[in-house]
Amino acid sequence: MIELDTEFSYRGMVGGTLAEACLAEHIRYQDEPDEQLAFSRLSARLADLGLRLGVQDYDALHEPELTVAPEELTEELLDIERARRGLS
Repeated sequence: MIELDTEFSYRGMVGGTLAEACLAEHIRYQDEPDEQLAFSRLSARLADLGLRLGVQDYDALHEPELTVAPEELTEELLDIERARRGLS
């Protein structure tokens, strides 16, 4: 998964699912002093609500390896669209 922020910057997100990525981001933005404990606590809370994550340990979150640079792909797609509209 890739995050696109309000400044149009891309960043890879950890986690194998959207729920894992959102939970990891929440912990990061809250500046939790103990990410392991915070992840375990919130993961257990989500499980109580019926949403079980694939991992229970913060360190076990999938670290993505991007095979395509999002910025380069965006530029390529913009160039194609500009050419299609006769703007290049």
